[in-house]
Amino acid sequence: MGLNTWKNGKIYEGTYKDNMLYHGYGEFVWSKKEKYKGNWMNNEMDGKGVYTDKHGKKYDGYFRNGMKHGHFTFKNRKGQVSSVWEYADDKVIKKTKK
Repeated sequence: MGLNTWKNGKIYEGTYKDNMLYHGYGEFVWSKKEKYKGNWMNNEMDGKGVYTDKHGKKYDGYFRNGMKHGHFTFKNRKGQVSSVWEYADDKVIKKTKK
């Protein structure tokens, strides 16, 4: 487990591989609102995680090689589910409104 901070405000806290690569479980914060918390593999979002965009919308689902891949639940700023989407390599293949 480790913590890395940058002068521009970015933060990563989590596990590493070979003391360099984000690997395992961790949280990366780009700004006050934009962040990802979940699984990493070789510096890429990979596996189950939650990405929060700069507008506060949450994307809860699966990533592969840094791209959305699989089932995603989208939540608005109030935490309410707004839709469910399926992705393949960052491309939407199915949308379902709630």
